[in-house]
Amino acid sequence: MFSELYEKFLSRIQDKTDIKYVDLFFGQCDGEMNEEDPFPFPAAFIEFMTSSFDSTGNGVQKSAFIFRIHVMDIVMTESNSLTTEGVRTASHSHLKNVDDVSRAFNGFNSGTDTDVFFSSCTRTSIEPYNPNGSMIIHVIEFLTNITDKTMAKTYVPKATTASVTVNNTAND
Repeated sequence: MFSELYEKFLSRIQDKTDIKYVDLFFGQCDGEMNEEDPFPFPAAFIEFMTSSFDSTGNGVQKSAFIFRIHVMDIVMTESNSLTTEGVRTASHSHLKNVDDVSRAFNGFNSGTDTDVFFSSCTRTSIEPYNPNGSMIIHVIEFLTNITDKTMAKTYVPKATTASVTVNNTAND
């Protein structure tokens, strides 16, 4: 299920934004940047939050599912009213990426022909985050409802014992 969601979300970011690098989130934004494994900016990281699932029978599960997109860029340059428009516009590129990701996912859904159906995504929050001063990050949180049918493919119902009656009557 998660690999299918990741691929759909990755494609959405690539198709609808100017983000240059997309990956799963595993703390890349915390602390100092690792200079041995740099990545291009702007970048986005997809984080799947802990969600509980309810079984609906036959291996199908549903969840109100939360995910986050961490939009990361280098620190913005001057953006005040005294700065020339060209510099201000360049410094707003991060904010444009935040807007583009928000627009790309708000209302986005999986369509119906899929084993992992998700309803229209709703943006629930945006939070700025600047861990060390060398980058700016906005964490955008979305909510969707998921129906996961992938478990149904491996679901095997309990075997039932059939009762057979044999009528052995001899012909006289």
